[in-house]
Amino acid sequence: MPPKRAKKPTPQNGSTPTASANEGLDPGKPVLYIEHCRSCHTFGKRATEIHATLQERGLKQLQLQLNALDRPPRRGAFELSLALRPTAEATEQQALWSGLKRTPRAHKWPNMDVLYEQIVDALNKNQRQKEESKKKEKPKATATATPKTSKKRKADTSDNLEQRLTRSSSAKRSKNSTPKKK
Repeated sequence: MPPKRAKKPTPQNGSTPTASANEGLDPGKPVLYIEHCRSCHTFGKRATEIHATLQERGLKQLQLQLNALDRPPRRGAFELSLALRPTAEATEQQALWSGLKRTPRAHKWPNMDVLYEQIVDALNKNQRQKEESKKKEKPKATATATPKTSKKRKADTSDNLEQRLTRSSSAKRSKNSTPKKK
């Protein structure tokens, strides 16, 4: 009998394979996650072709991460998801395409026009949310600042103040000058 294989060493520092896979990615750029089956080299070839096509269409900032899960890819799988930054959590990834249940192989690959539109919509939606949050923060900052007034307006207010003071003092004098009736 042949000898048994040696077990793979487990990581000592407790890091997961996905954490080490995300280290080479830029944290400020969106990531396209593709899970593809390894049974046929066509799946991997299509995954890199999709990424190259998306970059040619203008999504230069889009990064690619292949099979970044803790488990091996599922048999016959070809799934695409998008995250706005590198992440190991599936909840932060938006599913774009699933070719897992598609029986004929020709139906496993997404239409590039539809996929491109989905990614652009997701990125634009994120950009709009950032702009709205910035707009909400700006009024708070300006409310604490003191408003600036022009020199002319300051002069007008000082003149008005003097007029009011003279009116009130003259009114007091007129009240004091009239004799009180008993």
